[in-house]
Amino acid sequence: AGAMSSGEDYSEDDDFAADSAPATPKSPDATRKFRVRLVRSAPGAKLGLRIAAFKRRPALKVRGIKPGAVAQWNEAHGDRRVCIGDRILEVNGERSSAAAIYEAIAAGLTLDV
Repeated sequence: AGAMSSGEDYSEDDDFAADSAPATPKSPDATRKFRVRLVRSAPGAKLGLRIAAFKRRPALKVRGIKPGAVAQWNEAHGDRRVCIGDRILEVNGERSSAAAIYEAIAAGLTLDV
């Protein structure tokens, strides 16, 4: 299981999708936490998630949403939408470092976030 929350300062940028899409609204509640299960359509398929690593904590910040598994999740789960500014705190049980969370995102077909 994983968790998402809202975030603040960050550094590196990484893009998990190729095509642009309209911006997703920013997170309305800075204290909300929720779980998301994303399933790639095929190994290596794009999630449609633009993220950046925080400098001093093991978390990633959502910088943008593009076509892919995240946009599909948002369409189906309006009460638990992934929004710009949300923090990814854990993926498939990995939460030791931002780099390890990136690796879990890259390696997984099903992602518990």
